[in-house]
Amino acid sequence: MAISFHSIPNNYAPSDNPLTYVFSSDQTAQDNFSFKVEVILAGTVLSEDKVFPEVSNRAHFDASTYVLDAIDLPAKTTGLETELLPVRGVKLRVTENYGTPPADQATSTSTETYTFKAGLSDIDWSSIDFETDWVNQKFLTNYPQTEDWNILRNQDVFLQILSDNTSQQLKIILYDANDASINTYTVNQTYIAWQLNLSESNLETVFSALELDQTAYFTIQIGTSEIRTFRYKDDYCWTAHSLMWGNRFGGWDTFVFVHNKTDKGKVKARNYIKQFGQWDNLSFNYTPLTSGEIDFVKDIENTGTITTEYITRELQNWLVEGLAGLGYVLYDPAGDAVTVKITTTSWTEGQDRFDDLFFESWKYMRTNLNRTVKL
Repeated sequence: MAISFHSIPNNYAPSDNPLTYVFSSDQTAQDNFSFKVEVILAGTVLSEDKVFPEVSNRAHFDASTYVLDAIDLPAKTTGLETELLPVRGVKLRVTENYGTPPADQATSTSTETYTFKAGLSDIDWSSIDFETDWVNQKFLTNYPQTEDWNILRNQDVFLQILSDNTSQQLKIILYDANDASINTYTVNQTYIAWQLNLSESNLETVFSALELDQTAYFTIQIGTSEIRTFRYKDDYCWTAHSLMWGNRFGGWDTFVFVHNKTDKGKVKARNYIKQFGQWDNLSFNYTPLTSGEIDFVKDIENTGTITTEYITRELQNWLVEGLAGLGYVLYDPAGDAVTVKITTTSWTEGQDRFDDLFFESWKYMRTNLNRTVKL
């Protein structure tokens, strides 16, 4: 009476890709044999299924069917640094069930795998090993490391990284326009995963307002990770807007569109006809002034276009990944945010000396529900 696990998901596995376990038993010849399979997420049993042997005495089970709905994208936190809570430990408990009548027999539980909300393409899922290639090394984004990350001063800016649960140092260094260091902030934390909100208001909790006014850009590093550079986009000829979306790695990406933001709207009204009257001595009269159609609710469908400045091919290739994002939020320069839906995009290639440059336009839609006062 023994159950053996032959494969389990890689550690730090994306929740929306297959989380496949292969297991076997030496009792599959018993009458009425089946496996009872339980998915356990963060110590809680999510499901119980019956699975039968498939090849020889082996069977497989994909736990992502249950896990993907039980883990959410990271919340948009307000603090400078927060533990990324949607990282959860998942394991499989398998029990032999056989006999007349069938009864539970031997049980075995797999080792725990960390999983987090992410959904990779088939090629990425088969080639990326987060534990060896990303933990303590890469942030959860494909934004080109060779590019400064342009941001607006009044918006939220999120950055996430997976950790091995050992103490890691967060280091933030401010620089002025002449590349001179202004000040450095460091702190040690022990997290399975980190989320940073690098808004200017959060940075003011560890730096002075005067220092930030002098800051042209700042760098971020956690432990021995790659270094990311964030540059304030203060020089733009039109009203700049920033778009944020949830990416396939379970992080939040953002990009500043600096040109030609246009808006237009279409009103859709629902109404009814109601007649009113009034007494005139002993007569009750209806008049055109007191009857007619009344709007009781209106949907205003706003559409708009936001356009980049000229960007490199590498940056444009990353920006295209944003089309597969979700949860789009559009920030204006004042930091006010609205939820939008991206509808279409287009791009144009140009040439500046010997460099191929592009600009790209994204079209968005948002709906406002307006209720009229009841009369």
